[in-house]
Amino acid sequence: MTETLLINDIPDRIRAMCREAGIASKSILVQIARAGNEKAMEEALRRLAKGDLTREQLRKETRHEPKKAGRPKNFTVQPEFDVPQAEGRAARDHRRAARIDPPARNGSEMKKATLALTAVMFLAASAAIAADVPAISAKKRETIRTLLDVMGVQRLADAMIDQMFDQFAKNAPSVPLNAWNRLRKRMKGAELIELMTPIYDKYYTQEDLEAMIRFYRSPVGQKVVKTLPDVSREGFQVGQQWGRRKGEEVMKELRSEGLLK
Repeated sequence: MTETLLINDIPDRIRAMCREAGIASKSILVQIARAGNEKAMEEALRRLAKGDLTREQLRKETRHEPKKAGRPKNFTVQPEFDVPQAEGRAARDHRRAARIDPPARNGSEMKKATLALTAVMFLAASAAIAADVPAISAKKRETIRTLLDVMGVQRLADAMIDQMFDQFAKNAPSVPLNAWNRLRKRMKGAELIELMTPIYDKYYTQEDLEAMIRFYRSPVGQKVVKTLPDVSREGFQVGQQWGRRKGEEVMKELRSEGLLK
C-alpha cells in the first residue's frame, strides 16, 4: 500500500517521461518516487534512461532519503538464541511465534519453474512450425487467433515477459536499465500467437475451435480466464508440497528395506 501511494505521488510530467523511456517496473517507479522532489526525480530518470545509473545504484542513493512522517519503521525480531535467559519460557515462546520465515525459496523455485515452462512452450511450438505440417486455411487461422485472444494468451505472455525481465534486472543489477529496455522491446507477446497457431490447428477442428470460443466468451469461461493464473499458482504450490512429501515417503521405505543408504 505504501509503495502504491508513493507511485501515485509521482507528478504527471515525470510519469510521461517514464512512459517515453519505457520504464514501467513498479520497483523502479518506487525508487524514482523516493528521489524526493520533482527535479530530483527528473535527474534520476534521465540518468537511468542514459545508462549512467543502474537500478541498484538508484536504490542505494534513495535508501537514505528522509522517510515520510508517519511511516512505520521496519520491525526486526531477534533470533531465539539472542533472548536473555532471564526472560523465561513465555518470552521465548512469544518470540518464536513471532518469527516468520519468508517464502523466498518457494518464490525462487516458482520463478525457475515458470521460466522452464516458458522455454518448453516455445520449443514445442517452434518444433511444430518447423515440422512438415499442412497449410492452415485463412478461416481456421483467424478462428485460432480469435480463440487465443479471448483466452488472453498475448496479455499473459506480455506479463510473463515483464516479470522475466524484472527478475533478470534484479539478478544482474550492474547491467544498465536502458539495455534491459532495449532487449525487452524485441520480445513481443504476439510472437507466441504465431508459434501456438500450428499446435491448435493440429489438435482441434474448426468446430472444436468455435465451441471453445463460445465457452470462453461465456461468463464461466471469462471466470476461468481471470482465475486460471491464481489456480495454476496455488496448484503448483500444492503439487510441490505433495511431491516432496511422497518423495520423502519413498526414500524412507527404500532405506528401511536396505535398498538405499
